[in-house]
Parts: sequence; structure tokens; C-alpha cells
Amino acid sequence: EVGALARPADARDRAATGALAEYVARVTPGRLTATAYDSLAGRPLAGARLALRQQADSAAALFEGAAGDRPREAAPLVADTTVLAGADGRVRVAGLPAGRYTVRVAHPALDSLALVVPPAMIRVAPDSASEVALATPSFASLWASCGEVPQGRGRVGRDAGGGIVLGVVRDAAGRPLPGAEVWVTWDAGRNAAGGLRTAGARADDGGAYRVCGVPPGRALTVWAGWDGRTSRRAGVRLDATRVAGRVLVIDGGGW
Repeated sequence: EVGALARPADARDRAATGALAEYVARVTPGRLTATAYDSLAGRPLAGARLALRQQADSAAALFEGAAGDRPREAAPLVADTTVLAGADGRVRVAGLPAGRYTVRVAHPALDSLALVVPPAMIRVAPDSASEVALATPSFASLWASCGEVPQGRGRVGRDAGGGIVLGVVRDAAGRPLPGAEVWVTWDAGRNAAGGLRTAGARADDGGAYRVCGVPPGRALTVWAGWDGRTSRRAGVRLDATRVAGRVLVIDGGGW
């Protein structure tokens, strides 16, 4: 039957397409420039580590539609690659086989602030240059995620210069503690009734917390509690970005 004769030809076409895609990807590599930016500080994220991962089937995807469905089991042509960015937050990688890549950024400051930069997907074409940029959340986006911030009792709104203390709560083994309670206290000053002020928040499923509406220019104390145990109390102060970060570790100790 005509249909029966056509199936082997289609299979051969798909195999040939995959082989051609892999060959072209290897002999005509592309170049990629990736940049990491610190939206809070308004400058490049110096010292960031940018990790590249080629997607399976990505080379054949460049020829998708040329001869039917592309092969489903094609493996990446390169292993995962991690590059350290310079002072300009930028890395340049040459000799990349053509295809689709996922780019992720990591930095110690992101860990302490419990900030996640969404990965970017970029297509590197044969014998061409591609660019991708990744950025940390801005102060405005962080504040928006706080929801309704109660005013009064020492809390300060965004327009009045209020800031955010954020980070992650972990146990001594480095595991996140979902649902941990976090408190920030400060002295409201001699002219404020009551003196000491407190603001709090609860850590999310990943142990990340954000306490919003804390005042600038004050010495702040932050600590966490979970299952009857507390972390050590840490002193923090908002910087020029109006953000302060602290990883809180609950190991059974306290003061």
C-alpha cells in the first residue's frame, strides 16, 4: 500500500534531518553574550555565575519542519557550562553548537536575600551572535509582592522611605523551614510612645521571608522562630537600596 511504503521514507527523512542538524551545529558554532544585572543596586551583578544548559533536540529544532517531525531522542551536543562574570556582569562564550539554551544566574547575594532570577531561554543560531540579559527583581516588584502593608505602630510606607528585610530561614543542615515566623524590631525613638516596634512575617514553602515597611536609618534586629526554637538575633540596617538581607539559622540555640 502507498501508506505502508511512505512510513519508512518518513523515518529516514527524520533521521537525516537530525544528522544534518547535528553536523551544522557542530561545524558552524555560534556565540553568546549573557549579562546579569542587579536591579536593586542599579548596576551589573559582578561575580555572578551564569550557567548554560543546552536543551535536548535543540539542534534539530533549527530545522524543524524541513522534513517532518524532528527526532525525539537527540541528546545535547555540549555539557552544562558555568562561566564567572566580570565586573560588568557579562560573559561571552564562543564555539557553542547551535541550538536552544537555558541560562541561569547564581550569586551569593541572591542566596542571602532568597531572590530567584527566572531562567532565560535563548536560541543560538549557526555562525551568529546572540545576547541575553537576566536581572534581579526590582525594589518595586519586591514591594508589590508584600501585599497590603499595615501602617502605624512604626511601619513606614514605600513612599515614605519604608524598606524590606528579607532572606531565608534554614535549619543547621541547610534545609528550609516553611512556616517559620520572623520578627523585626527597632526603637522608634524618644518621641514615639511605646518605644520598641515590631513587624513580622511568615516564611513561605521555600523558607523565604519578607518583612515590609521597616524604617530607614534605624538599627534593626531580626530573628526567627520555628517549632519552639529560635535563631540567634541579628542586627541589620537598610542600605541605599532600602533592602537588608539575612539568612536565619535555627539550630536549637537562641540568644
